[in-house]
Amino acid sequence: MKTIVVDTRSLQDPNYARRGVGRFGLELLRQMPRERGLRLVGLAAPSLPPVIPEARDLLDAVIWNGYAFGPRENGSPDGFISLSPMTHDPLFAARFVDDEQVTRLSVVHDFIPYRRPEQYLRESSERLKYASAMRWLRRYDLFASNSKATAVDLMQLLRVDAAQIHVTGCPLPSPFENFASEAAPPQVQKHILVMGGGDPRKNPEVVIRAHATSRALQSGDGVPLVIGGGYDQHWAEKFRALAEHMGGRADLVVVPGPVDDTALISFYRNASVIICPSHDEGFSIPVIEAMAAGVPCLVSNIPAHLELVEDSALRFPPDDDQTLRAKLEHLRADQAASEATIAAQNTVWPKFSAAAVGERFWAPFMERIEARQVPVTPAVVGRRKPRVALLSPVQPDRSGVADYTASTCAEFGKFVELDVFSETANPVPVPNATRLLPLGRLPHLLPSYDRVIGVIGNSDFHVRIFDFLRDYGGAAIAHDARMLGFYATLKGRKAALRLASHELGRPVSEEELNLWLTDESQLKALFLSEMAESASPLIVHSPVTVREMQQRYSLAPVCLPFCAMRPLDGTQLCATERQAARRRLGIADGDVLIATFGFVHENKGADELVQALALLRASNIPARLHFVGDTVHLGDDGKGLRARVAELGLTPDVQFETGYVPENVYRDYLIGADLGVQLRKHGFGSVSAALLDAAIAGLPSVANVTLAEAIDVRLSYVRTISDTLSPQMIADALASLHACGTTRETIEPERENFMQSRSFATYARELCDALQLDRTPETAAN
Repeated sequence: MKTIVVDTRSLQDPNYARRGVGRFGLELLRQMPRERGLRLVGLAAPSLPPVIPEARDLLDAVIWNGYAFGPRENGSPDGFISLSPMTHDPLFAARFVDDEQVTRLSVVHDFIPYRRPEQYLRESSERLKYASAMRWLRRYDLFASNSKATAVDLMQLLRVDAAQIHVTGCPLPSPFENFASEAAPPQVQKHILVMGGGDPRKNPEVVIRAHATSRALQSGDGVPLVIGGGYDQHWAEKFRALAEHMGGRADLVVVPGPVDDTALISFYRNASVIICPSHDEGFSIPVIEAMAAGVPCLVSNIPAHLELVEDSALRFPPDDDQTLRAKLEHLRADQAASEATIAAQNTVWPKFSAAAVGERFWAPFMERIEARQVPVTPAVVGRRKPRVALLSPVQPDRSGVADYTASTCAEFGKFVELDVFSETANPVPVPNATRLLPLGRLPHLLPSYDRVIGVIGNSDFHVRIFDFLRDYGGAAIAHDARMLGFYATLKGRKAALRLASHELGRPVSEEELNLWLTDESQLKALFLSEMAESASPLIVHSPVTVREMQQRYSLAPVCLPFCAMRPLDGTQLCATERQAARRRLGIADGDVLIATFGFVHENKGADELVQALALLRASNIPARLHFVGDTVHLGDDGKGLRARVAELGLTPDVQFETGYVPENVYRDYLIGADLGVQLRKHGFGSVSAALLDAAIAGLPSVANVTLAEAIDVRLSYVRTISDTLSPQMIADALASLHACGTTRETIEPERENFMQSRSFATYARELCDALQLDRTPETAAN
């Protein structure tokens, strides 16, 4: 089966989806030769409305970026079609357009903005975007031109070889094709019809002037002039004022505004003459609509019209209302001339039936696809390393993600040719990275990268990386189980409210958002859906996050367990090192040191833990509690944690580390503590690096069950308690661990195995597998 990807943005955008561009694209999809074993996949922009239903029904699948097919050697599509290459950002589809393994076909409608920049490209930014679109257009293999005139423009402006161009024309809309063979109904009214639209080049004014100055059309009851094209009341007033200015009757100018297909067909069938006066067109659908309706058509003397109307007696200069008036009066007065015109034009429109246009479009495309010899990917034959671009903050940024990225690259870079893109100022060299480059969209545009990976976190380090992911897709490593702060603070409250309302299927108020920001335990939305729909694949670090996303979004991300940032070998955990660490911390031999790691916050059960300490000491356990983390979140207004410590008489037994805890002090606590505690009052799958550190250090610890599940810690020396925290439950679990008399030596084999399973070497191998990248020994050795 051949897979064809089609850019469907023109069938999403309300400005195009149901107008000429969208109707043309829709009809081409309807004419796809399914009998030739084709699978049609739509490439849709997540920032636009959904693909219109009648187009979505024709698609086998919809993707949101160019990475849905995985690594190029495993899944490039056979073909790519752009239905409207000049109307939307070409970079969105760049990964397909720039891939020479894909047969690329573009529909080309016109180059009118190039010829009329004063009307369409007034700003320098608009001219730059148009120039960029033209450069990308040149990269296609085949071009489906809607007219010979457009084909000439392609050859002259872009130096496209004539052999690459196939003139298809535009398909007659199905309502017109259906009634073309029917007998015309009795005439209700013989008006003159001009089809325009909200664009000055459509030029209905020349018809108004000709109509207003014609005595034959103005005398007696007069002949109505119907101006179609969806003009609003403002335009209607302008048209009637022009008619009066030219000496005509305003009441004869009829502007119906937007109408449905039935009304439109009625306007065509009940016209005596149809006029197409445009200054410029790529193709003129109203001309073939008039022909199919069996009504004589007068057209302006422009290249696109010359291809459809060969008789010069039926053409006029676009601004010459006198010539138009004379031809119009003659055609209405001479019945024989009118019938001869109808007979001649009746041989033209069948060439533009949907089936005929579809055959001219699909036949050369399929011939090219079936004859093409796709080269074997060098990554397979030459055993080269896969090329990967990684977008991430790096050291020295004060970011845990930057540290994690450095450790990841040290191992991942052994299997791939790794380019790291970052906006970190004065970055530190990244271990095993081939190159360290400034952050930008370039890696998303180059098909030479087998994978582009965005590392996403909840801070301002990740805003541009996230935006690139949304615009162009790619793989993503998500370091957070919820993105509330990212949206509310960095993307804006409107964006946060919009996404929360979308995820929950109901309106979310400012008050509710403020509640979540104050107390995340009340959070109802995870703010992960946009990242999930853009990433392929999305990689998370918690099985709890996987479960949440499956339940909320019906999406299953890849789970790679979080790695140990502080591996410790057995020699660092021996009794001698442990005693040395306790001396440096000032811990007496008989004291039972309980350590909890990370910044101190109410959501981490700090108050319950202090009360649990009081219960332990009341049970004659000489416990001391040290908070090993920043205390910036503590309150000192008499209701804070310190006040609770004093109230319970525990001031001598509780110690707070102030500010940033140095690495050597943090390690001393991991080695020298007797017991550890890590708690969270809300789940969501947020990982705890501190709990992982404690497990790697062999520190007997207590954790609530959801936190332990999130970090996937299942060890004999880690006790889990209910997520509904209570001081007594915490105290009982700590007392039980203490009574077991577990030593580092007895758990060493279990600890060592666990540490190896959470090493970055293991993570790198699993990351290659998740990305479907070759990591064979031969590849890694090259």
